[in-house]
Amino acid sequence: MTLLDMQRVLSRILTDKDFQRSFILGAEPLPDTYQLTESELRSLRSLRWDRVGLHADLLAHGRLELALRALPLTSQLVHQQLHTHLDRFCTEFPPVPQPASTLFVEANRLCDFLIRLLGEGALQPGWAADIVAYERIMLTLVMTVESAMSAERVASLNAELSLLEPGWPPADAADLVPVAGPHAMVASFSYPLPELLPPLEEGDIPENVAPLERPILLLFHKQPLGSVQMVKVNAPSAALVEACDGERTVADVVGLLDRRFGPGVEAPVLAALGWLCERGVVGLRKGR
Repeated sequence: MTLLDMQRVLSRILTDKDFQRSFILGAEPLPDTYQLTESELRSLRSLRWDRVGLHADLLAHGRLELALRALPLTSQLVHQQLHTHLDRFCTEFPPVPQPASTLFVEANRLCDFLIRLLGEGALQPGWAADIVAYERIMLTLVMTVESAMSAERVASLNAELSLLEPGWPPADAADLVPVAGPHAMVASFSYPLPELLPPLEEGDIPENVAPLERPILLLFHKQPLGSVQMVKVNAPSAALVEACDGERTVADVVGLLDRRFGPGVEAPVLAALGWLCERGVVGLRKGR
């Protein structure tokens, strides 16, 4: 295992500047997870550190550029500010292998890091946090297998139901089970995201963006052929999507929303369900 441990230590040296400095100085003993002999330690410490440093910088910048390639609107806002935070990113988010594409993994790591920096006020503008959240949602819906499979399942359920129950609402609506899934997400935004996106997509950065008096809720949902739709919804509609867990019947969902928002919700819930099914956000299946 010593060869593997040497590779792991070298990888950590190349991707974590704090670890690299500590290793060069010998200021702290290696963690117990690395089992190296004195000879192996001497071999590693005899490396050409100028070249190691150059290679580490290239790797770090490569990670940053790869992640920002998946976040083009975010990149416009913060790219030039990020270089001073690159060492911290590499330390806090080491490139540990994960079962997903490297682009998706690195972009998600960078999103976590950006939200942290924006929350600390270390990056500007503050409204970039909404752009980060938006691009992360789009990336997840477009790239993940779970999202694609969920969109196809919902489309299949609704196709099957339409053959059995033409018209809306069907006679046995109360006993049907509404199914959403990872192809649909609702998120809250503190800035007017729909108005910010068009200029950003044209390469223009809006100035003096004020927060909304009240956050807006946006529903994102993937279509089976790959496109992602975005629409503004209210709190009851967002709660309805969340309640469609594939276990509750329509009657259960009506009861849940009745307790949360007050009586008289059955007709609006049925109408909203029809709208959600028509757009492929929710599917309906027969109850067991």
